[in-house]
Amino acid sequence: GAVTTKSASSLVTDSAAAGTAFATGYRTNNGQVSWRQEDGDGRDAKQMGSLVEGAQLKGMRTGLVTNTEVTSATPAAFAAHVASRSADEQIGRQLMRSGLDVLFGGGAGKVSRDKWPGTTVTTRDELMGLQEGDLPVLGTFDDGRVEEEDVVPRAADRLDVLDVVERVALELVELLVGRGHLGLE
Repeated sequence: GAVTTKSASSLVTDSAAAGTAFATGYRTNNGQVSWRQEDGDGRDAKQMGSLVEGAQLKGMRTGLVTNTEVTSATPAAFAAHVASRSADEQIGRQLMRSGLDVLFGGGAGKVSRDKWPGTTVTTRDELMGLQEGDLPVLGTFDDGRVEEEDVVPRAADRLDVLDVVERVALELVELLVGRGHLGLE
């Protein structure tokens, strides 16, 4: 399939509108995260369901992996619904209740790890030690954007940060695939 990421409110699309288009299949105004506001006063505001939420309704495991803050507009569009991309605290609360099985990224200071319903990790060693029974798992590796040094500290071991977190996330998924937990046929 294809998706058009053009903003509903501007010729220049921001990441909130683009992320929403990818996550929901619908256009929205710049600055809105999986949220459509029909008029300026918010009376006709609507949350838009995302691919992640659709997968969860089908009983599938879900996760988000990003090298930016987990509350950033693009990843947040898959699991949160807010009228303003700058509502980090509200996005963080929604992510903690989102039902995600895996959430890896930065923004440690913008989410309440004590509100996460499962395992939390903050270091490379904790990340690499994850097991199937640790789901759901929240990995926040920095207060801001995740850099290589946050996950892979030694130059000799240096890998792209997304390679590391993606590999761990995919290994967790592989553990579940053979057990029928993903809803895949």
